[in-house]
Amino acid sequence: MDFFTEEGVVEFLGLQLDDMNRSAPVAERVHHRTYRDAFDEAIRLLFDALAKAVAPDVDEHSWVDVRIRSFLGYAPVLSVLARYLRVGNYQALCEELRSSPSWFASNKSAWLATLGRCVLDS
Repeated sequence: MDFFTEEGVVEFLGLQLDDMNRSAPVAERVHHRTYRDAFDEAIRLLFDALAKAVAPDVDEHSWVDVRIRSFLGYAPVLSVLARYLRVGNYQALCEELRSSPSWFASNKSAWLATLGRCVLDS
């Protein structure tokens, strides 16, 4: 078993949302297939922010970096991200991800403090 590739991640997220839609009332279904460009952009922005939190020393997220690949390509993490991406408006989510600095990538984030402790402990 290996981690998902970047392309596999996008497919996995889409399938997870398809599955959530099957059991959701019509009014609560997401339209990730209809608004594909906005959905793909939301994934890219979210992954950029998470990659920066996981590997702050890397300028851009890269699936070559094992820290990024092992986190963003891990199925349980992707299941949680699919729930995060279960929104009614991907444009609004993109604006939110673009305009507000990510709490988990800031210098004072608990995320980075925890990562720092893990690195120091290892």
